[in-house]
Amino acid sequence: MSSHCQATKALTAAEVADYSRHLDSWEIAQQVDALVLKKSYHLNNFRVGTQFANQITELAESYQHHPEIRLRWGEVDVIWFTHSCNGLRPLDFKMAQKTDDLYCQLTQPQAPHSKEAL
Repeated sequence: MSSHCQATKALTAAEVADYSRHLDSWEIAQQVDALVLKKSYHLNNFRVGTQFANQITELAESYQHHPEIRLRWGEVDVIWFTHSCNGLRPLDFKMAQKTDDLYCQLTQPQAPHSKEAL
């Protein structure tokens, strides 16, 4: 076990259930011998999907915590888990939420600025 993981072990099943209550539409799945967080995001086209995947990459780099990303036309699949612990940690749930935030920023139209707001 790496020293990075020794400070925080993988969450128990009860802890995973508690953390997952705060996420929207993320699946908790068994992948080989580890629990993971999985979600598919639907986008308008390949270019927007690539843009989203690149934003996730920047987020991952800023935290030095990297997901599995699969990009297809109109869809990006994301899997978060902590490889060194072979399971889920609180950071995985935080990254899942931040991934949702990126998706919302990318797909929700921005309200036009009115002159009064300036």
